[in-house]
Amino acid sequence: MYVTVHTVVLITHYNIESEENDMNEQKMKLDKVKKSCRTTRKVVNVFKVLFIVCAVVCFLGAALCGGFRKQIDRGIQTSIEKGYGTFEADDLEIHTGIISMNRDFDDFIENGNYALVCIIYCIFGGVLLTILTVIFSIIANIFKDIENSESPFTPSVLSKIRKMFIALVIIMGLSVGIGLAVMLGLILWCVYCIMDYGAALQIEVDETL
Repeated sequence: MYVTVHTVVLITHYNIESEENDMNEQKMKLDKVKKSCRTTRKVVNVFKVLFIVCAVVCFLGAALCGGFRKQIDRGIQTSIEKGYGTFEADDLEIHTGIISMNRDFDDFIENGNYALVCIIYCIFGGVLLTILTVIFSIIANIFKDIENSESPFTPSVLSKIRKMFIALVIIMGLSVGIGLAVMLGLILWCVYCIMDYGAALQIEVDETL
């Protein structure tokens, strides 16, 4: 009888110790995930701030060129006539699955509309940087949620990941083409389904404990 009770006690102690070891291992893995998310979020925020500053500079540049358009055109034209330099601008080409534009600036330059060329380039750069800022903001928020959660599989994280995937597919469709956007959408949808399944398993584990 004593041996049986002693054996049961040993087995119970072993099971408790195994569960504690599993929990410690899971905690270490979660801490590692949070640490990597924290580091990556800081890097993403640095790029986000850089994009914001550059976008503001681009839009301010467009506004200044618009406000002092005549002075800029006159000053550049005078410099060219005196032989101080030349004004050249590469063609602005956008060819995507939805948008198709080829802007030749030679006619603008011949007519002395130098400031208008600068305005177009500044606005185009500002819009592109704004889109990148939005994407990086979503990514930073995802990493922040994971860092502050007890699990990377939470409804808040999945919701933001879904929004980010949708934004990426839309940008891909506008910038590259519909075909590649559809392919990317299918891939991201599969990734999201896997993460959603992981979230369901996480809920089952939490309810069991």
